[in-house]
Amino acid sequence: MLYLIYGADSFSAEEALREIKAGLGDPEMLSANTTVLDGGAASIEEITAACGTVPFLAEHRLVVVKGLIAKGEPQPPGRGRTSSGKASGPSPRELAGALKECAAGMPPSTVLAFVDGVLTASNPILSALSPLAGVREFRPLKGRELQRWIERRVAGAGASIVHGAVRLLADLAGSDLWTLASEIEKLTLYCRGRAIGEDDVNLLVSEVREANVFAMIDATLEGRSGQALRLLYRLIAGGSAGPQILSLLSRQLRMIMLARDLLGQGLSPAQVRTRLGIASDYVLQKVLGQARAHSQGQLERSYRRLLDADLSIKRGRLTEETAMDLLIAELSRSA
Repeated sequence: MLYLIYGADSFSAEEALREIKAGLGDPEMLSANTTVLDGGAASIEEITAACGTVPFLAEHRLVVVKGLIAKGEPQPPGRGRTSSGKASGPSPRELAGALKECAAGMPPSTVLAFVDGVLTASNPILSALSPLAGVREFRPLKGRELQRWIERRVAGAGASIVHGAVRLLADLAGSDLWTLASEIEKLTLYCRGRAIGEDDVNLLVSEVREANVFAMIDATLEGRSGQALRLLYRLIAGGSAGPQILSLLSRQLRMIMLARDLLGQGLSPAQVRTRLGIASDYVLQKVLGQARAHSQGQLERSYRRLLDADLSIKRGRLTEETAMDLLIAELSRSA
């Protein structure tokens, strides 16, 4: 049996692979008959040999190859070639043909699963293998579909959640199911015996702090010093120390400046997301919004003042509280 598992939603892809494993008999015996190969390094001969090996004291052998189908994606000029300019391996079409032969020659006891990230429909390896395989593509969940996933995940943990908390979780973590699964586990343990509410999400979910940092940057750069200070004190009350808050502010400002530069180069929001490694839809929208709303000069001045405040604390010239208060006041005045 052949499976193609791919897509931007790596969490669901991993769950799909676990489901396949669960259907292949005793976990201990399957573990002894499982081979995992790096598709970027494994040769077609290695893959064929692994697939041709009969299982030992078990019904099935599982071969998992990660990242191989991506070799069929368009490559930048020069990539995939040796220093002499020659191709460093078989072409995508040659690889597709070899993999079809491998799949056709496998014993019935072998289960071969290719696991990849985002693939395009024009990928020749994907096109060649899809008719022979069980294909599972996992795109990022959004909107009501994402909210239903949260509800199912909570219910699967034997808990319940109010609708407002579902929406808040979806807003904060976006389509990052790895983060959501972790936060849901934490929330269900904390709220054992009662429904998860918005207050619980605000208390426990790590990205709430990041949301408050974004709100504080917004308020500061727009001259709303009173609101910025309230958000600052909320972060401090939540256990964040001055240097930690400065580090968060510094990271967010750097991200905003980089996003502004990338947008200026003509990159799309999706490309900005990839370049900056942003997983959360919420964080992406905040970064893009602030990058468009504020000038590069304003962001750079804010960043320099932030560094000055950090030095003042480290050199003992100002207490953490005084340095943070002055920073917010100065940034708000210059807005």
